Amino acid sequence: MSPDRLVIENPTTGLKKIFEFNDSLTDVTALNYNMKKNFGGRSFNEIKFIYFTDDSKVESMMTESGIHKKNWISRNYYAATESNGGRMDFSDYHLSVEIHTHEPYTWGIQTELFKDKGPLFIFIGNTVLDSNNVYNTFDAGNFLWGYAMSRLGFSLESTTSGAMNFNSNDTEADIYAIIKGVIYEKHK
Repeated sequence: MSPDRLVIENPTTGLKKIFEFNDSLTDVTALNYNMKKNFGGRSFNEIKFIYFTDDSKVESMMTESGIHKKNWISRNYYAATESNGGRMDFSDYHLSVEIHTHEPYTWGIQTELFKDKGPLFIFIGNTVLDSNNVYNTFDAGNFLWGYAMSRLGFSLESTTSGAMNFNSNDTEADIYAIIKGVIYEKHK
């Protein structure tokens, strides 16, 4: 592994796949943190740490969250009311369930997940646009939020400006993940 890439090797075939971190500073720190963390007597290899999320899982999340094309008033109201703690808060509403289904109580929400020290997500599927990126839990949520915003009918410009106005704490990596989500939707 280099500071900005994750290499996963198939031990049977020897084939390697290289993934780029969306936020290399925090994501590499999370990887190192988790390799040193005590998982209650279990080894790091026994912990599900990287989640591969395919197109069908993403579509299931969108359906469950009620994401579909809406008129101007409906989509603005929906995004405003569902983005923070609602069905469009993908890190909380969907990804945290995924994590705790496979690894209950492995990562503390306040002490680790909110500090980008939790697991990583890779979106795989029919489109090559995002199959080489690795996201921490909240950047994965940002990616899905961008995807959802585009499906609701928002443009890239209105999505990114809405993100910056809605959450002034978003970093460059957060906005990049949102942009990748919008672009992912445009190429489906």
